[in-house]
Amino acid sequence: MALDPNFVANALTSNVSFSTANTALDGTGTIQSLLTAGVSGALVFRMRVKATGTTTAGMLRLFHSTNGTTWRLIDEQAVDAATPSATVKSFSWLKTFEGSGFVLQAGHSLGISTHKAESFHATVEWGGM
Repeated sequence: MALDPNFVANALTSNVSFSTANTALDGTGTIQSLLTAGVSGALVFRMRVKATGTTTAGMLRLFHSTNGTTWRLIDEQAVDAATPSATVKSFSWLKTFEGSGFVLQAGHSLGISTHKAESFHATVEWGGM
């Protein structure tokens, strides 16, 4: 056990775009890496996902990997059908990690996939340890 508490050394954001359909829940198929923790680990605070066009009813899936190749499902979010216009917003999801955040150990990764081939942008707010 550490004698001194470990705090976030710097606040960071990661941005990715993804659109490849992946219906798998078992960690196979195309998963877009959101971030990989450095040698001191990372603390993830929240993630924002925004559709960049029309969406149909579907699912977004969040994955965790300990080695960058083997992914495990940790959360899902239903995607609402929406046709953005002057009066209709595109789909969005704000995922806030409970407590003091989601801890990624050194070399661990966070990834995301979409059930349908629709376009999204994701921004992850995190801190390097």
